[in-house]
Amino acid sequence: MKAEWLDLLNALYVNALKRGGHLKRPLLTS
Repeated sequence: MKAEWLDLLNALYVNALKRGGHLKRPLLTS
């Protein structure tokens, strides 16, 4: 389950970066 959650966050993060990079840092590092 955790792997799927991290994958979801990663997808959202990458999408945000592609759309303008409002997030300058990763939400989770682990």
